[in-house]
Amino acid sequence: MNSFDNSNRGIFNISSDTLYSDLPNLLKIFQHLEIIPVRVEHLFMSKSFQYVGYSPNFRKVIPEAQTPIYNVTINIVYDPKTQEDKISAIFEEQL
Repeated sequence: MNSFDNSNRGIFNISSDTLYSDLPNLLKIFQHLEIIPVRVEHLFMSKSFQYVGYSPNFRKVIPEAQTPIYNVTINIVYDPKTQEDKISAIFEEQL
């Protein structure tokens, strides 16, 4: 795991449908993306879960600053040779 501290923080959402359809892989996804969630909130009206957490994939922000919001695109592809899922992600900060 890369070195980071609590100044590498961000907010991102995962749709309820995505979460429920791939619940077994959620821990693997968070481990691969090096995300430590510290707060999770179910947003009923948008059918999503909002995560606040730390990750070296998030930019550093000063404690007083507003936590940045990210669009996270997660791709999971099954590799028949290794019989494992390959996980990749793109983090884009919303401006």
